[in-house]
Amino acid sequence: MISLDAGILYAAVNARSPHFPAARELVEKLSASRDVVVSEQVLIQLYGALAHADPAGAEKVVRALRRNPNWRIVDVQSTRVQMNAVWEAVFAQGEDLATIYRRRLIATLRQNGVTVFYTEEAAAFAELGFEAAVNPYAE
Repeated sequence: MISLDAGILYAAVNARSPHFPAARELVEKLSASRDVVVSEQVLIQLYGALAHADPAGAEKVVRALRRNPNWRIVDVQSTRVQMNAVWEAVFAQGEDLATIYRRRLIATLRQNGVTVFYTEEAAAFAELGFEAAVNPYAE
C-alpha cells in the first residue's frame, strides 16, 4: 500500500509551489490506484495549510480527496499498547512535536498496510519504519 503526506498534496494543488508539476503528476497517477491509503491526520494538516489563504478552497480540496472512490481514508486506530510504544520512543529520545506527529501517523499507516510513503522528508520517515520513504522531487 502507498500513502503520501500533506506536503505532497499541498504542492499538487498549489500552482505557486515549485513542486507543483511533479506533485500534481504523482497525485493524478495515484488517483486511479486502489493501493492508496490517506490518513485523516494528513487531510487535517492539508486543510490547515490551505485554509489560511482560502477556507472555501480548502474545503473543496479536502472533500474531493475524501470522495476519491479508489482511495481508502483511514484514521487513528491505535491501541493503548501501540501508543505506549510511540510515547516510550518519544520520551527515550526527547523528540519534538513534529516527530511525535510522524510516529503517530506511521502507526496509523502501518496498521493499514502502508509500506511506501511519499514525502519530502524521506530521511525522517525512513528512520521511523517504512520499507520505502520516497521524495518524489529527488533526482
